[in-house]
Amino acid sequence: MRKWLGILLMWCSTAGILSAADFNLYGGKVQSITLRELTPNKEYLWELRTDHERLMKNGRVRADDEGKAEIEFDLPKLEPGTSVNCKLKILPDTPYKLVFHSRELFAPIMPELQQAGIYSDDDELKQDIEAAGIVRSEDEKTAKVVFTGDIAPKKLAELLAKGKMVIMFADGDNEIFPPREKMRKVALDVTYAAKKLPRLSVIYSKSELKIAYDGNGGIVAVEYDHGGRLIVVAAELRRELNYNPELWLILKNEITEAMKKWSKELSSVR
Repeated sequence: MRKWLGILLMWCSTAGILSAADFNLYGGKVQSITLRELTPNKEYLWELRTDHERLMKNGRVRADDEGKAEIEFDLPKLEPGTSVNCKLKILPDTPYKLVFHSRELFAPIMPELQQAGIYSDDDELKQDIEAAGIVRSEDEKTAKVVFTGDIAPKKLAELLAKGKMVIMFADGDNEIFPPREKMRKVALDVTYAAKKLPRLSVIYSKSELKIAYDGNGGIVAVEYDHGGRLIVVAAELRRELNYNPELWLILKNEITEAMKKWSKELSSVR
């Protein structure tokens, strides 16, 4: 008999927890945000200021019939690994918190990442990884983190049994059946970073663990007793990987936490 995971399955808004920002954006490229629940057809003055009150940009915008307004930004390119905290003031309303990030989000932890090893045999993912400032390993055997698209269940089980972190980008069509043996915990995170809402779901039975597409999850994380960890990313988030830093921020947090565990394991062995 199938059932939704109860105690094991945790629901939360990962994007909000990680970034503590209303909007995360890239520096060095034109981007826009959409504000909602404004007074319909009202014109607003707005200012974008740093935390130190330096004025970055200002203008005026009119909300549409539904109370929505789009504001476009074009901040300079940021140094690798840096970010700028800003406040968007919609005068005279309460400000929104915006964080502009460098495209190379992983720069501050690259030495540790290179030691752990990041591998992918998917050409598109290779380009995305390099664009994020990650130096890839050429050896899957020694890499602790594997980025992949569709993968055979047998190979997935082998990688997880070796204690690797597998970051898998779902295609939105084929259901995923992670290994159920020695599974410790499953978490489904709800995130609203994508323009089209993600729809991952998790179903658990005595014989299988299935990740399907009839829910509202953005990321599913599965942990195993032997240290393996599977991160499944919804197709809707994958499409925005290079336009919205939210997903990279989430994955950076997941990888950083895994590296802390690996470091403790190595220390205990020594």
